[in-house]
Amino acid sequence: MKRNLIIILYTLIAVNIMAGILIATETLDTIISSPFVYLLISIISAVELIIVYYLEGRIKNEGPAQRNTIDKLIAQYGTPEDIITVLATCANETTGAVLVYKDFFVIKGQRVNKSDIKEITFNNRAIAYTQNEYQIIVVVEKEAGSNIHIDTGADLTWTREVAEQIKQHL
Repeated sequence: MKRNLIIILYTLIAVNIMAGILIATETLDTIISSPFVYLLISIISAVELIIVYYLEGRIKNEGPAQRNTIDKLIAQYGTPEDIITVLATCANETTGAVLVYKDFFVIKGQRVNKSDIKEITFNNRAIAYTQNEYQIIVVVEKEAGSNIHIDTGADLTWTREVAEQIKQHL
């Protein structure tokens, strides 16, 4: 989310700079002839740069040391019987793997007892005209709406295989 915001802000900065150049070269002189507009564009660009700088600093502070990794979970719960890779690009993070223990799973960093799992299924959460985005859904008995959604990427075969691996450990 923050990275998308930074990309949008960089785009706005580029547009503002281009508008400033056009005004300075008098290309838009017939449309906008006020020096106030050029000053306003400069101020907006400066504010956007400050926001980007702040957000980039925040993202850098959320590096691997700040995130929950598989190593932290293993230190907390002990050595698992199996580790199921769900999303290869995030395999060392809690969102990319399911840790399997004797009586419970650790899914997305939270402990889920095997006895509380009602069903494991998958679906395509993409909307029309977008790339497939599959996810595994772990239906938990405890509360309505407390299902766990695990992103698996764009491959249906991979999603099926991962769902079957999780079912085998139930």
